[in-house]
Amino acid sequence: MRTMAKFAKILMIALALAGLAPQAHAAVIQTPGVNIDVPFNDDPVCGFAIIVSAAQAPTNFYTGTRNPWGAPTVTQLGPGLWLLQFGGPSGPCFPRSLFFENGVFKGLHFGFHTSVTLVQFQGSPCWVFGVNGSTPCSGITGHSSNGGGIQVINGGAQAVALNNAAVALSRTQIEINDLTRDDLDHLSWEPLSLESNVVPAAADGRSGTLWLGVPEHLQGQGGWVVFSYDVADPKTSEVHSTVTLEVQVP
Repeated sequence: MRTMAKFAKILMIALALAGLAPQAHAAVIQTPGVNIDVPFNDDPVCGFAIIVSAAQAPTNFYTGTRNPWGAPTVTQLGPGLWLLQFGGPSGPCFPRSLFFENGVFKGLHFGFHTSVTLVQFQGSPCWVFGVNGSTPCSGITGHSSNGGGIQVINGGAQAVALNNAAVALSRTQIEINDLTRDDLDHLSWEPLSLESNVVPAAADGRSGTLWLGVPEHLQGQGGWVVFSYDVADPKTSEVHSTVTLEVQVP
């Protein structure tokens, strides 16, 4: 009961922050997809929840091995504000060992398609449920897209760094359950050259942003550009999350 009361309080804070979210622009990209790995320490883990700011509710959710709860319960918290809950304080609960791939701990995994070009994650928008309560995630970024690249959006109170940023071209859209970096080694990946890899913290009611452009030689070819990067602590390089997303190239 105390866990649910605490979670409800967090949701009320998130609602208060909803006015800080950028406004979504007219869609120019068809159903961009995003998949995110989120490390955690609970064992067992009983679920997780994410608050997403988007004009329309996300659809077509990742339901692979590292999301044993299946599609989430989707609750509209306000205009353009959605709570996605996978499992919950009461479970079902699963051992931490389930969230490894090829002997490496990858963590929770969530992903979806969206019919708009902007997906913003509010403040500290993610909570992991364990048997002893909930723990906030950190370093969850959003993004917007216009075909020439993506704007990474940081709605949190701490700056984050984008490490191991890379890009590849896919001739066809990748299914959401296959949109993970480890499953895409067949693509021709190349590192992104960035003047700065730091996404500033949100300040004065505005989210921090960093632009990742599509390399010129990949523009105008059609298909889908796939971005991948680790969201990390700028000082320690501790990885908070790993993002793989795709956007359609005109």
